[in-house]
Amino acid sequence: MVWTGDRRTRPRNGARRLPEKQRQRILKRYPTCMLAVPGRCTVTSTEVHHVVDAADGGSDNDFNDDGTPQLVGVCHECHKHVSAKTSAARRGGGTRVMREKERHPGVLP
Repeated sequence: MVWTGDRRTRPRNGARRLPEKQRQRILKRYPTCMLAVPGRCTVTSTEVHHVVDAADGGSDNDFNDDGTPQLVGVCHECHKHVSAKTSAARRGGGTRVMREKERHPGVLP
């Protein structure tokens, strides 16, 4: 499936968007942010969060087989914070390998 449109509106890294009806159903079920990160939370749910990420085997179903929620409503600030932490952990703690500085080719030895 090929996504059209600019980068701001299309999903990243092959992620699929939830159908709008499902998204609205989740936001109605969870009107307040389920993550509630202290100091960041804006309280009102505006986005849908996968409890188990798709990269870790999570699905797009509302609930897992054991009845626990898989999709919950969250506010933008909490979702951004938790997603950044998850990405950093997946990268290996957020450590970056920096290359040694190269000499400019126009500089004489």
